[in-house]
Amino acid sequence: MTNPDEKNKPNAQENSQEEIKEQVLQALGIDALKKEVLEEFKKERSKVSEFFKHPTILLLLGFILTTFLGTFLTALYQSYEWTRQQKFLSKQSFIEKKQASSDEVTKAIVEAVTPTEGILSIFCWETPKTEVEKHQENWRRERGKWLNSTDTLKQKLLFYFRNNGEIQKLFGEIIEEQDIIGNDTKNLIEAYKKDKKKKDCQGDDVQDVLSKVDGVRGKIDRLTQLMTEEILTDKDTPLKTSYIPFL
Repeated sequence: MTNPDEKNKPNAQENSQEEIKEQVLQALGIDALKKEVLEEFKKERSKVSEFFKHPTILLLLGFILTTFLGTFLTALYQSYEWTRQQKFLSKQSFIEKKQASSDEVTKAIVEAVTPTEGILSIFCWETPKTEVEKHQENWRRERGKWLNSTDTLKQKLLFYFRNNGEIQKLFGEIIEEQDIIGNDTKNLIEAYKKDKKKKDCQGDDVQDVLSKVDGVRGKIDRLTQLMTEEILTDKDTPLKTSYIPFL
């Protein structure tokens, strides 16, 4: 009697062989497909390479790069130069306004101090009555101008000379001393009106005012020096511009 397992063995072997064949064919099919794809890719790449090697294409690419890239770089450079020029003009304008403020402050202080010296001259030299009145009127006028301008001048110094605290300090001291000089000078004028014959150039009150005026003039020189130094520093300071690398 034949064993059923022995009958099934040939069929199992045949099935196994078929599966192997199928796997081999599939593998061969995949490899063939890969090969085909690679061949197509090489052909396409070759076509692209040949396309860009064509003289007309090279000429067109050169034209595009020269025209558009050149235009872009030119526009970039012009923008850079315009920005630099605007910064330069802005700096020059600021320095000019700074110089004008310096001149204005110095002029205002000198104009406030000078009439006081005119009043003092009344006590030191024979002065006609008309000249005495002119000195007094001039002192009152310049005194009023000074009192009305100090706040504005102080703000200008704070704005234009913000890098040097000594400038602000000196100007504050000058304002305080001018107030004292103004009061003392007013007292001298009142004393002169009461007794025109009582004139003593060497008197303590006259000499005290004269000493304070000299002190203010010394501070004017120092203030002017500090402002001038800062303005010169600004002029010598190079502009801060963006660096643009050009190949």
